[in-house]
Amino acid sequence: YPLCALAVSDERPVSTQSTWGNVSIYCAEKLLHFGAKPITISDSNGVIYKPDGFTQKDIDTLKVVKENRDARVGEMLNYSKQIEYTEDKLPWYAR
Repeated sequence: YPLCALAVSDERPVSTQSTWGNVSIYCAEKLLHFGAKPITISDSNGVIYKPDGFTQKDIDTLKVVKENRDARVGEMLNYSKQIEYTEDKLPWYAR
């Protein structure tokens, strides 16, 4: 089952979720839709963390990378300097 944690910030809820692959991507997208700020996305190899939160543009890029190229979330390091990648960890261990 997907697991999602929300924390209230001054601006909008911040979210990290423990899901993998496509579920993680679509969960982050749904969180954005409801006004939350997803800060982690993971797959079976590791977790990417973006302190300011992922945007819809980030998620769209990740969809192309994962679905069309069958790559891992760590590939997002090539698309944004604000993203950090931690291999073999769960989202709860991101900064």
